Amino acid sequence: MATYKVRRFSLRDLILVLGVCAFPIFTWSLYYFFERLPAWLYYLDLWEIVGIFAYTQLFALVESVTILLTLALAAVLLPVFFRGRFVAVGSVLVLFLAGIAMLVQREDNALRALSPVPLLIAAAIALTLTLLLVLIYRRTRVQSLVEAFAERVSVLLYLYLPISLIGLVVVVIRNMG
Repeated sequence: MATYKVRRFSLRDLILVLGVCAFPIFTWSLYYFFERLPAWLYYLDLWEIVGIFAYTQLFALVESVTILLTLALAAVLLPVFFRGRFVAVGSVLVLFLAGIAMLVQREDNALRALSPVPLLIAAAIALTLTLLLVLIYRRTRVQSLVEAFAERVSVLLYLYLPISLIGLVVVVIRNMG
């Protein structure tokens, strides 16, 4: 029972990490939506475009929550030293993995051609991630900076969650009729 109490999360920590999870995912989905919107305006009607937007934003919420739950499960299973820095370490992991995912999505053709540039960028990202994680464990100032960033980004949940709920309503309406 004592182990459970040590590894419990506060609601604040979970909300902060959810905000950091949602930030790159929602930003990336909005970017891609608005990048493709001009082409869709030529051959889709407004209701179809609203449906695409609703599905992407709802999926972004599901993806954010899934990543949060995965991080929380990892924190419960890993030793206690990860638990004390859950917000900082979880935020850094999410941001760097999201950066790698964005790189892979944008540079898909270069990766297929086995160009060394994206691989070097991915290696630099991995090295930076490792360095930043070491700094989080050794310097409380770095941990404080990452947590301050998480607090500022989590404010965007006030925008992301209502958009996702509206998306859920639209998805339900589209599937009913």
